Amino acid sequence: MGCSKASREYRKVVEIVKSHAKTRYPMKIRRQQISKNVYGYCMFDEDYQCFIIQINRDLPYHFAIETLLHECAHAMAWDKDQQDHGLNWGKAYSKIYRIYLKEFFGIDD
Repeated sequence: MGCSKASREYRKVVEIVKSHAKTRYPMKIRRQQISKNVYGYCMFDEDYQCFIIQINRDLPYHFAIETLLHECAHAMAWDKDQQDHGLNWGKAYSKIYRIYLKEFFGIDD
């Protein structure tokens, strides 16, 4: 059975994020069953060797992409802010979102 168009698009965005996001540690991105009240989260693995980004698999793909970009910004700004959504997180989110728009849709600044 083949993958749906939405699934292929999501995978393309994962590749864009992995290849363009500048993070201190590598990222492992998974779409899994997590609490229905949580869209996604970013944390370290148990050995502090990589970021684990988990996205709720029940989200429609466009929400999953938005959540992926949001969580990727957390990895990009991990040690730069005291607040979860501080200034450096906002800059990282803006940067990864612009990369997504350029790579996925061809929209340039």
